[in-house]
Amino acid sequence: MIKKQSSIQFILQRPLSDIKANLIQTMNMCKGMANNNQKVSLILPICISAKEAESKLNSIIKNYENYFKIILIPFDPKLKLFDEFDRFLVLKKHINFTSDYIFTRSSLITIYCVLKKQKVIYEAHNSNFAKNKVLNKFFIYVFKKITRNDVFKLFITISANLNKFWITKGMPVSKTFAFHDGTSLVHQPNLIDVDIPFSNKNLLVTYTGSLYIDRGLDRIIKLAKEFNNLNFLVVGGPNENAVKFREQCELDFINNIFFTGPVAHSKVASYLFKSDILLALWSSKVPTINYCSPLKVFEYMASNKLIVADGFMTVKEVLTHKENAVLVEPDDYDSLQNAFKSILNDKDFYLSLGKKNCDLIKSTYNWERRSELILKNLI
Repeated sequence: MIKKQSSIQFILQRPLSDIKANLIQTMNMCKGMANNNQKVSLILPICISAKEAESKLNSIIKNYENYFKIILIPFDPKLKLFDEFDRFLVLKKHINFTSDYIFTRSSLITIYCVLKKQKVIYEAHNSNFAKNKVLNKFFIYVFKKITRNDVFKLFITISANLNKFWITKGMPVSKTFAFHDGTSLVHQPNLIDVDIPFSNKNLLVTYTGSLYIDRGLDRIIKLAKEFNNLNFLVVGGPNENAVKFREQCELDFINNIFFTGPVAHSKVASYLFKSDILLALWSSKVPTINYCSPLKVFEYMASNKLIVADGFMTVKEVLTHKENAVLVEPDDYDSLQNAFKSILNDKDFYLSLGKKNCDLIKSTYNWERRSELILKNLI
């Protein structure tokens, strides 16, 4: 357990071009560590101008510089076949070896730090180190060795299922811990006013997130077509997909669903608080679905609204059917349809299920608490 202030340098290997979940998670972890009395900096490669990057960063955490420092590294990829190595060559030049700890998701940075006798914390968000099978086997072999080194401090995973997976692959039990992601503590009076494009008083069902083909959007459209006594709001991008879905609904004369397209991350909570039911849908085609800790779930929980979610394994680690959410069978429209029939038949019961979720955010699923647990387990 850390008894004094330490310096922690986060290294995010994915270059910033647009706001993604990995950047949101990392920046909030930096703030969480800073709020636990740690001196924090972040190395961040960028593929856009520094001015544009600063604007995006401040939309995630306003005045982040009051909590931690970010070092922006211009990045122009050269090695198309192995871009992780390309990023490593750029990032390793900026590692501060006077820091007490390096915190990263990069396997190459982790190996490099251990070889340099630098204390390192590795965080896994997936069940592989590399997509290439041969390369992945090599990394597993190397990690089984370096995790035994004294300077390798923690192997962090974001779900219990992912934790079990990596232990079966040889990661040491004494250093491997599962800590779900979280969210910031959101208070309704601080929310931004957003426009809800429906004039009637029907219940508002909202989905926020990416509009990719593996995110269950087809089921939302079918719901809207069947339940025309509900309003459906889909918040997210990319914009070309939002336009495509919007045109599809217009052709099918579905007029109780609206696609906002991409919105600033700072506005997401406002949409959630104005909704009645929140949809957390994916599909089994999402590569990481059995190991991930979706930020969407925790952002939804902070709003204290009813959550209807696909009951994937890691989602069930946080949400419990008919206790703090309604869980449906993944990839199954009939299960989702029946859930909404039940909700409409007993609104008082179902709409009350999310009323205490914010208490879970305050006690467990927030960045400060997650950072505190990680710091307590450092050896």
